[in-house]
Amino acid sequence: MANSYHKMLNNKLKTSYKEKFIAGLHQELKRSIQTESDDIFSMINTINDSKNSKLDINLLLKYYMLNQIIEEVNDSNSKQSYYDTKNSNIKKDESGKYYRVKGSSVILDESIVSVNDDGSYIVQEKQCVHSIKILKTYDADNKALSIQVLDGAGNIVFNKNLAAELIGLRREYKKKYKYSGYSGNSNDIVAGLRNMFSSPIETGYFMDFHCNFYKWQASTSSFVRVAEREGDSPLLMDIEFRDNGTILRQEYTGVVK
Repeated sequence: MANSYHKMLNNKLKTSYKEKFIAGLHQELKRSIQTESDDIFSMINTINDSKNSKLDINLLLKYYMLNQIIEEVNDSNSKQSYYDTKNSNIKKDESGKYYRVKGSSVILDESIVSVNDDGSYIVQEKQCVHSIKILKTYDADNKALSIQVLDGAGNIVFNKNLAAELIGLRREYKKKYKYSGYSGNSNDIVAGLRNMFSSPIETGYFMDFHCNFYKWQASTSSFVRVAEREGDSPLLMDIEFRDNGTILRQEYTGVVK
């Protein structure tokens, strides 16, 4: 039922577009030959050899041929069949290629690899380093869910440190001792001194270029996004971006001394 409705709507939109386009050509032709008549084609029957005739047959034929070309293109496009997937914004053709639905248009997206039963979909991102492939999974609302790295042979990279390095994720550490107060309102000299002589603690989180946080999931050999962690993420002023591909986070007690 849903497929029939979408096909009917798609055909209706195409027909409406074609009619509007041809109507526009009709009006442009009227202006070109300076006539007020709405039935231009019937004027052919009344044309004579009068020098005062304003009807340019060559111009009329040009528009007629253009109309024919447009109709042939529309007929060709209307033969393209698209099939629904579990994601209402993604279609699929008979050859297995995927298309994104944008308004009344259906646009080919060669980066989409597959669509899952829950509406999520997998995209293969283009990389400057051709020896690796990056597969990103997005939910039905286009929010990133996970990242997986494949080597040049198409094998999954199982080493999280290597995978993180290949895709530019930064490993997160935090200072051992929390500062009193909160971000932007703390002068905890004691905690500062203690942290100077203490090794940072690894949190198990990784950060991407958009400051989204991920955790490594060994069962799938992928980085899984942790949305709830992002809601509690500190201000950038509390994060130190290090040259060794790590970040160091500063935490607070929330209690002012």
